[in-house]
Amino acid sequence: RYFRIKMSWAQGSDTRSRASSCSDTHFHLLQPRRSFATNLPPLFPGPSPLKLKKGDEARWKTGPQANDAHSNLFRSLRTPGCQVRPPCSRGTQVSREQVVEPPRSTSRTSTRSKGKTYLEGIKSLYLVKPESREHSGLDTLLGSAQAAESNRAEQLRRDREALRTGEDAFAFFAKYGSQADTRMFHCNRDTSQPCNPLALVIVPMHQVQPEHFVISEKGVTHVSLGQLSEFVPMSEWARQCHVYETFTTSPFFTFFSRRKCFSHWRRNVRRVIFNLRRQQLCSTCPLAKRQHAEPLMRVRQLCREMEELPMVHFPPGVPHFADFLSVQSSHHLNAEHGTRYEVELRCHSITRLLAEAAEGLNKFASADPPAGPSKRLQRQTTTRVDGISDTASLADIMVRSSLVLLVHSAVGDFCQRLQATGSVENRMFSVAADMTVSSVVLRPDGDEVCSGLDALWVDLIRAATWVPTDEPEASTRGPDTRLTVEEILSRCRGFLAAKAHAHTTLARNVSKAAAQAIADYEPYRQIFDFGRDWDEAAFGALRHTQESLTHDITRLRSFEHDLSKFRAGRVIGVIQVDGNALKNSLTSIPSQPLSFMLQAFSSLARPSCATTTQRFQAAIRTLAEQSGNAHLDALAGSVRRFWQRQEELERAAANVVEMYSVLHQQRFKLTLEDKVQFDALRASEREFEQRMLEARVLLRQASISLDDVKYLEDSGEVQQGDQVSSCSQGATLRLG
Repeated sequence: RYFRIKMSWAQGSDTRSRASSCSDTHFHLLQPRRSFATNLPPLFPGPSPLKLKKGDEARWKTGPQANDAHSNLFRSLRTPGCQVRPPCSRGTQVSREQVVEPPRSTSRTSTRSKGKTYLEGIKSLYLVKPESREHSGLDTLLGSAQAAESNRAEQLRRDREALRTGEDAFAFFAKYGSQADTRMFHCNRDTSQPCNPLALVIVPMHQVQPEHFVISEKGVTHVSLGQLSEFVPMSEWARQCHVYETFTTSPFFTFFSRRKCFSHWRRNVRRVIFNLRRQQLCSTCPLAKRQHAEPLMRVRQLCREMEELPMVHFPPGVPHFADFLSVQSSHHLNAEHGTRYEVELRCHSITRLLAEAAEGLNKFASADPPAGPSKRLQRQTTTRVDGISDTASLADIMVRSSLVLLVHSAVGDFCQRLQATGSVENRMFSVAADMTVSSVVLRPDGDEVCSGLDALWVDLIRAATWVPTDEPEASTRGPDTRLTVEEILSRCRGFLAAKAHAHTTLARNVSKAAAQAIADYEPYRQIFDFGRDWDEAAFGALRHTQESLTHDITRLRSFEHDLSKFRAGRVIGVIQVDGNALKNSLTSIPSQPLSFMLQAFSSLARPSCATTTQRFQAAIRTLAEQSGNAHLDALAGSVRRFWQRQEELERAAANVVEMYSVLHQQRFKLTLEDKVQFDALRASEREFEQRMLEARVLLRQASISLDDVKYLEDSGEVQQGDQVSSCSQGATLRLG
């Protein structure tokens, strides 16, 4: 019978409401929610359809709910299908007479309890007596279900009334889910926890603030007046709560207030100590007193002037390194206008200022003490007089500091000048290039330059070293234990580092300059070696020809041509390599040997010119004598003989012309006799050519061929021609 009843039940639907919130109107409307029951409901809201009478069944089928396909078949006939109810807030319950909705179990707990109820109903169905088995089993089952439903509703009511915070609302929805009769809770921010943005308090709907939250089963809706609402899912809200809880449990948040209080206390204590110390300094510091502050300000002005004095003087032009050092020494230690003079002048002014201040205070203190309230002024004056020694000590420290800064800035300026590139404007000094037997060297070399730089530092310190000996109470203080300027600089790491940097940079520049000098001037070593090996006496004792002398003269001229390309200056960093002295020494080498060689060459050209002229004149006389005879056989023989030797004569004349041309190119000054002799040679050569041409014309007119003339070697003319040709020998000349 139980299973027949279960199978005969139709699927029903319950009417549920879901709240919808709007930021502007804030109204709530219950909407029907469809659900189809698949299990046995724990409570019958209406009579069973099997026991309906005919009239009741007709009334049910013809009522207003007849066309509602999703209405509950088992509710009472008087119960409406769907009603609109006002929104529910915390503590508000909906009576079963208003809306009857069969519960729908979705959680595992409700399913387990419902199954237990079913088992109890089945057990009671089969354990009843046979005589009452017809109706008592179903009544027992329905009574157990009604008791469980009543207990569940009572527990839900108690849990709903116990809700206070947003976390309680989340736990409520997590426990009951869709079975809860309240679908939303209105919350405000918890004012007791202003630092927690996620702390909420459940309030009735009429107590919500313009900015509030609505918690439902799906999540949290943030409502703010005049702005768009924001919905946060339940999982995201739980994650944010967990993150906030994790952060707030860290030591930083735990001890933040105590650390903040301690920091405030510590800062206040430091401020109090600072104010006390400042008051003590104001009562003891000389700068806080007008009688001491005015002299100290004047002292500071003079110290500032000392700091701006030019210590390193860079003269115009590019002096040699030795001249550069002498200029620096004169600039530092000059007794009339040097740096030391300027320093001493300002130090004496400082001493005079302090003496005047001490004298004025002593005069005021030695006057008659005033009466009455002016005793306090007298005590202040006595204190100021006693503090004049501290003022003098402070002034001395200021002077020493200024002198140390003066030297340190001078070394810094020198190092800054060393960092400049190799341009003409940044040249500091020059070094001379010299050539030795082994290589090209610089004068001075790197070691000498570093030694000169050390001497420059010593002069700088000497110019800045000054200790006031006539300051007030200097005789009563005892031995001076204060550090001098030199001692302070010897312990100054910045000054020592600047000196080392200057030494390193200058040594590197000198090394580069030496390497560049070797690359520039080493190609001129052959000129240096020639000048070193030249011996005029040995050269004059040798026998020379035209070819050897021409070669030597050409070589010397090539030396002069190479020296015309000599680069006398090159800038390496701040150093200029000066090669003018080396150029002058190399230029003087080929001049004297060249003059001696040209003199020898002219001595060789003079006899050659005379011999060649004699040969031409002898041939001319022979041709002139034989042209006047009636017999032309001798003329034909001479013409034939001179024709065969004409090439030799022309070559001898060309050699003489070449020798005189070399002398002319070398700008050698010929004597008048040499010029006359050379002109005679050229005239004889032209006359010889003319005589040969006339003789050939004469023989052609006589119809005599040179080939038809018998050449007689034993004739007088031939012997005479041989005598003329023998004069051309002696092309060499012994000089000495």
